Amino acid sequence: MYSDRITYPFPSCILSDLKMPIKSGLDILEWLRDHPNCKVIPITILSSSKQASDVKRAYELGVNAYCVKPALFADFEKLLKNFFGFWEMCEIPDIPQRCT
Repeated sequence: MYSDRITYPFPSCILSDLKMPIKSGLDILEWLRDHPNCKVIPITILSSSKQASDVKRAYELGVNAYCVKPALFADFEKLLKNFFGFWEMCEIPDIPQRCT
């Protein structure tokens, strides 16, 4: 289903939570970084965890940024606006059509 890249374009950047039920953000990051075409996709982890081990591991795996979720909705909204505004200003390489 998602192989139709006209309907489902490949992401130009990824915003992922760290702790999810099936795969963690670190699992996703590790998988993407292990696939040469996908190494260029910018990845930001958004998590409630401030644990130094989580932050360190994410950067070891090549995350571009690690942000802690703010407690207040207004601050969360500001973080997201800044996130999208920042990436709109950045140059990124051509996006792959699949990860190999």
